[in-house]
Amino acid sequence: SDLNELYSRIGLYAAIMLAVLIASGLVVFFLSRRLQRVISDPILHLERAAAAVARDKNYSIRAEKMGEDELGRLIDRFNEMLGQIQQRDAALQKAQGELEKRVQERTAELRQEVVERKRVERNLFQSQELYRLMALNASDLLYVYRPESGKVDWFGRVDGLLGYEANEFPRTRDAWEKRIHPGDLSRVKVAYERARARGEAFHVEYRVQRNDAEWLHWADRGGPVYD
Repeated sequence: SDLNELYSRIGLYAAIMLAVLIASGLVVFFLSRRLQRVISDPILHLERAAAAVARDKNYSIRAEKMGEDELGRLIDRFNEMLGQIQQRDAALQKAQGELEKRVQERTAELRQEVVERKRVERNLFQSQELYRLMALNASDLLYVYRPESGKVDWFGRVDGLLGYEANEFPRTRDAWEKRIHPGDLSRVKVAYERARARGEAFHVEYRVQRNDAEWLHWADRGGPVYD
């Protein structure tokens, strides 16, 4: 009878322990499920949101906040960071668009300037060619003196008149003044400078020496043209 009572108690204790173990397992199971929803789910959702942003470069994506705890505050900071990046990305795209627009506008302006410059150069060439043809077919010579460079552009047979080979005579003011008779040079310079200063036409006659030392009588008429 004592043994039967002992076995009965052992069986009772075993049943109690088994019940406790089962109850503990159920408590742990339900707690783990609860903790998974509280901790794991927000972290997994945050990870999926970060992966989507990195993959699609879409900074309008936001992570879903599931609570007011530390994880909730972490998600708030993450969403704020995405908002700042989105604003900077939008500002950068706007600036890039404006820059591209300005580049296109400036390119169009440069093209128009090139077209206009070519037109002016073509008209200038045509004018110079016209002067050259006029001078070649007339008894007079035409010339353009450029004070800033000291150069003289002749239109006509200046080399032949002065006894030089074609294009041999220097196209400079100094070379021309050396051909003028010393007795006439000061008077010619005064006429040039007065016309330039007053913006009026001039007419002066003087002597010019050819390359063979012969003297020519020269009549010079002209006037300043300002840019």
